[in-house]
Amino acid sequence: MRIGLQTWGSDGDIRPFCALAGGLAANGHQVTLAVASVDNKDYTTLGDSMGFKVIPACKKMEHTQAEADDLVRRIIGTRNLASQFIILFREMLEPTLDDLLESANSLCGQNDLVIGHAAVYPLFIAAEMRGIPTVAVSPIPSLYRSAHTPPDGVPNLGKWLNSLAWKIAEVGGTWIMGPSINKLREQSGLGPQSSPMRNFWEHDRLNLICASPSICRKYPDWNDNLQIPGFFNIPDEAERWEIPGDLLSFLDYGEPPVYITFGSFTQFDIDNNIELMAATAKLLKQRAIIQAHWENSTILPDLDDVYLVRKAPHHQIFPRCAAVVHHGGAGTTQSSLFCGCPSIVVSHAFDQFFWAKRLYDIGVGGKPLLKRDITPKKLAAAIMNVVEDKAMKERAEKFGANMMEENGVATAVELIEKRYSSL
Repeated sequence: MRIGLQTWGSDGDIRPFCALAGGLAANGHQVTLAVASVDNKDYTTLGDSMGFKVIPACKKMEHTQAEADDLVRRIIGTRNLASQFIILFREMLEPTLDDLLESANSLCGQNDLVIGHAAVYPLFIAAEMRGIPTVAVSPIPSLYRSAHTPPDGVPNLGKWLNSLAWKIAEVGGTWIMGPSINKLREQSGLGPQSSPMRNFWEHDRLNLICASPSICRKYPDWNDNLQIPGFFNIPDEAERWEIPGDLLSFLDYGEPPVYITFGSFTQFDIDNNIELMAATAKLLKQRAIIQAHWENSTILPDLDDVYLVRKAPHHQIFPRCAAVVHHGGAGTTQSSLFCGCPSIVVSHAFDQFFWAKRLYDIGVGGKPLLKRDITPKKLAAAIMNVVEDKAMKERAEKFGANMMEENGVATAVELIEKRYSSL
């Protein structure tokens, strides 16, 4: 089949699509991935190594570092999850919609099947107009309604009230996104919908949640169109990387270190983030690795028993760490657990609150922390509580062993091919 994929966002939204695109290409499909990177990263080399074509899905994102820092500060400082989403949608996604629709129309004109990020609706509108079958991919299990669990940020008060909370969330989502959805539908020659959010999220297409079924279960009231095949890992051979000699020596030198990263959020307000991580490391009675874009910072800590790294494939480093401090992004969350590491999650925004709570609930993460409230002293204490909890480490290793038996990409490819074998 000729298959086109489209995604928008940061690494956590794009790398799973790269993994899936590679899996489809390896099975003989002709694959094109259209990428809209909010931080203007280039994934062409990764596509070349995995056998699929990478093209831009929108123009280069034009914003200064100061503007990006201000946006992220406002998102993190907003305690209401819906308000965070409004900022993200109106100031980051909405300005790219026309470009995304143009890219989507091109993909639909050249492919038999299209696969899109569940939140990036221009592709599904373009496909509906052309009668092209679709698959939606989401890294966030908590976006799908079930009477067994409430929307994020709402306490679980039982099936009846959970269902009511989902209806209220649908009304709110339609208020935020509905006008833009219907505007694009009308541009594409389709009629408006009175409840576009419900039609958008509960479509009868195949919906894949790229999360580990060891962590996230499928609820009884979900239909067969909603599947959790597993996390979409990029194979190590696609990103050739050897541990630098000095890092290897650091890992071999003493006790397993704590790995500290805030993922894609580190680059925003970077000096303050580095100050927090460095001050925390100084308080620890524990060796540490700190990951950051050091070339963008005016701060370069010089601390004993601390190694500074810009980028490293997590699957090669995490297995040698005592624990991972991270922001709760879907990718880092599952990579840490895959490697048998317990987590200390410092949630910044969006689905990170879900992942922090999930790890805590299954006993492989410390009590969830909030970035807006954290101090070096609080973070250092939380790290030591986790590192000293041997039972938590054992649980994390058991979950990791289970996850190693999963192959999310292969399962997803099988589900896609089974559903659309007649194309």
